[in-house]
Amino acid sequence: MIFPIYDITEYIWKKYREPNIIFKNPYSCIKVGKDYWRNIDKYRFVDCNGDIYKIIDFKFYKKTGICKYIPFIGNMYLYFAKTNEQYSFKEFQKLTIERAIESKNSTLEIVAKKATTFSEILLSNSKG
Repeated sequence: MIFPIYDITEYIWKKYREPNIIFKNPYSCIKVGKDYWRNIDKYRFVDCNGDIYKIIDFKFYKKTGICKYIPFIGNMYLYFAKTNEQYSFKEFQKLTIERAIESKNSTLEIVAKKATTFSEILLSNSKG
């Protein structure tokens, strides 16, 4: 798996309407409710090579630094399994453009239309 990875799950997009990009594992995140994890088997991520992964488990780790004083922030490690499925760059580009239009992110739309690799889109999509 090559980071960053992008959540291609339609279920999650419809519910939260913002891109879910993971730049490293473990990572700091906002702890979310049980509803988020109840559907863990639906999550699918694509990496920079177009390989698709699913989350099979997760674990919160002891917080360090200033984050240990913020109750809703956690350090989480996700366990992934490769699905042996591939996502073509054209599919990913189309998905990203559609989501950019839907979320009115014109910068991402322009980048996605000009991009020639997964990395170009992933690295421009969010703060890494």
